[in-house]
Amino acid sequence: MKRFMFLTLLTLLYMTAMAQKVYGDKQGWTVYTTEDEFTGKRSHYMRYFDQNLALAASFFLQGRFAILEWYDGRLYFDVTFDAVMDRRGHIPDEQIDYDLRVNLPNNEVSEDSGTVKLSFGDVEEAGETFFGTFVMNADVEDMKRGQTVAVRWYDPIRGKQTVRKISLAGFTKCYEKCLNLYKQDKMGR
Repeated sequence: MKRFMFLTLLTLLYMTAMAQKVYGDKQGWTVYTTEDEFTGKRSHYMRYFDQNLALAASFFLQGRFAILEWYDGRLYFDVTFDAVMDRRGHIPDEQIDYDLRVNLPNNEVSEDSGTVKLSFGDVEEAGETFFGTFVMNADVEDMKRGQTVAVRWYDPIRGKQTVRKISLAGFTKCYEKCLNLYKQDKMGR
C-alpha cells in the first residue's frame, strides 16, 4: 500500500511537471485537481510554482510535502546517457538525508529531518531535462502559520548540498480552497 501511495504521488508530481507547458506562467501556490479515469475519484493537492516551474507540492490531507528538483540533461549528460543505454531510461533512486525548517512569526522555527528516497523521472533520450522528487512529512499547521519553508539535502546528481527556500505566502488561502474542494467531493458535489 505504501508503494502504491508513493507511486501515485510520483505520478501526480510527474503530471504536474508535464502540465507546466499548458498552464502558462505561474508563480506561487495553486490548487491542482486530478481525477482517476477508472473510479472518477478526484484528488486535490497544492503546488508551488516559481517562474513557471513546479518546485514543490503539498498533499495536505496526508501532511506530506514534496520537493521537485529540475536538472538540465545537457549538464548531466552522463546521467541521462547511462539511463538510456543501460536502464531503459530509468535513473536509479537514491536515499538522501534532508533537513526541513519552517520559519514562523516572532523568529520561531519548526524543524524536522529524516531520510527519504529521491526518485527521478525517466528520460527518453540522452541530454533531456529530467527531475527528481522526494516526499517528506510536514506539519500543515506550521506551514499555514509560516513565512517560508527551507529544505536542505545532499544532491547526488550535482554532488553537493542543495537548499530550496519556498515562500509560504498564499499557502493558507490555497489550503482552505483545497479543503473546501475535498469537503464538496465528500458531500457528493
